[in-house]
Amino acid sequence: MNFVDLHLHTKHSDGILTPAEVVKTAAAHGVGVISITDHDNVRGLKEAAEAARAAAIKIIAGVEVSTTWHAKPIHFMVYGFKPDDKDFLDFLDRQGEKRRSYFADKVEAVAPGLAEEFLLENKTFTGNSITRDFLVRKGIFSDLETAGNALATVNVADRYVSPEEAIAAAKNAGAVICLAHPLAPKISLKRIDPAPAAQKKLVAELKGFGLDGVECYQSSHAKEDVDCALEIASDLRLLVSSGSDWHGPIEILGEGMKAYIPFYAPFPGALQTPPAAVAGLLERLGMAVDNA
Repeated sequence: MNFVDLHLHTKHSDGILTPAEVVKTAAAHGVGVISITDHDNVRGLKEAAEAARAAAIKIIAGVEVSTTWHAKPIHFMVYGFKPDDKDFLDFLDRQGEKRRSYFADKVEAVAPGLAEEFLLENKTFTGNSITRDFLVRKGIFSDLETAGNALATVNVADRYVSPEEAIAAAKNAGAVICLAHPLAPKISLKRIDPAPAAQKKLVAELKGFGLDGVECYQSSHAKEDVDCALEIASDLRLLVSSGSDWHGPIEILGEGMKAYIPFYAPFPGALQTPPAAVAGLLERLGMAVDNA
């Protein structure tokens, strides 16, 4: 089975490669179990599944769902849902509309007057990569890194659902839900409360909503963050997940990514997480580690 990487992005949200390219890159670096987890959409799932079959690696249906909690952004990794569940797909479509409005506001902030054109070009979904591309094509910025850095400085209001609503929608689709990058510098529990004891109470509250696990091994986590997340997961009897949160080569994305992901992975699977480290999660998803 080699390594496990359950947090990867493609051009369908804020990555820069196609789903097939991400899968091939992961396979080339020894990843045996993968999940493509674009933000609030599963448009790359079919292509990724076909590429995974061709590469002879295992793939888990995934999506990263955005929520707002305590007036801060909090994300969840959703795994193993029924890909054709209409209610869940409708939920993601509504999330996509929220993302369109969110990024349109960002476009308006850095390029006044272009928001309407941006929305006309992106009628179903948008994200960081699509927004960066748009701004470069329109000549507002010279390259993707400069555009990305400009967007990162713009603060606009989140419009996302509560964790309770997101978890309920995912549970109804048969999913397993993990808290994404819980101790990252930006989108994390740290933004709600910096105290570890308070963070543990927050995770306990999320468990009461139906949370199944915590993404402990993560490129945005320092060693002490990993240790803290593992302790929280153990104390609350939650599953452990792992993901590089890879969006593409840093040389193209730019060093600004490290404000969000300080230890940005050079490639999928760079965390070298063995299946045994996340065995409980894999087994919940129907994947027998010993036989995989």
